Amino acid sequence: RKYNDDNFAIYRGQSNYEYRISPSIFRNHKGDIYFDDNYYYERLNKAKLENKFNSFIKTSSINRYEKYAFIQHSCSYSPLIDFTKNINIACSFALSDPSRINEFLNNDSSIFKLKYNMNLVKIFSDKWEARKFLVNDFNLRIIDSEYFILGYNYILKMSGGRSYSLCHYTINDLLNDLTPKVVIIDIPTNDRMLYQKGLFICFYDCLCLKDNIYYELNKDFTLYKYKIPKNVKRDLLNQVYKECREYDPEHLLNPYLIFNE
Repeated sequence: RKYNDDNFAIYRGQSNYEYRISPSIFRNHKGDIYFDDNYYYERLNKAKLENKFNSFIKTSSINRYEKYAFIQHSCSYSPLIDFTKNINIACSFALSDPSRINEFLNNDSSIFKLKYNMNLVKIFSDKWEARKFLVNDFNLRIIDSEYFILGYNYILKMSGGRSYSLCHYTINDLLNDLTPKVVIIDIPTNDRMLYQKGLFICFYDCLCLKDNIYYELNKDFTLYKYKIPKNVKRDLLNQVYKECREYDPEHLLNPYLIFNE
């Protein structure tokens, strides 16, 4: 059935319940992660996509936020995380992998609901505000390990070749450093994102262990996780096609289809 949107909540559907919320730039990373144009160009070059994106990445007139959004939706390597204002759309994305039948039938899916306090969480609706944030305020410090030893001196390398030492002596200092901030960027960059009622969240200003962002430590928002059992996914997807045709996976990925029906 259809649900009313919650003005203070946003949603995300994922096809595998075991996955946490993390930016796509963490996928299959090894060693240091860099957040600059040269890093992205290198990744695109390795993916043999340089001809498609070369002029776009190297065009200085393109807003940094637009670059990140474009890369996120084209090859999924950015600090941005896709969410939607509509729970039906999140549900459809959670059920959107029937082409890989083994994964579809054998994995539970999940829907995340991010409930936030509008007075505490920054919300950007202007691309130049988003650009300023990404250029000046965004940072993640990453230790390529799932564990942290108190009193041990770690060397962290950041973009541009910078490095510095990091050492915590108390658990409170470590917890404070692990606690991320979050912003919501509500600026659709294309028709598909507009149709999907899409927006981004971005965690920042925190220490990450391996590819883990410890969002549970931030009390300004709450992330709820709901399971869609694998044995009901087929029936739910059929129901989406029957009752919410505008939200089925095909329409979400190509909204222009709706005008041809």
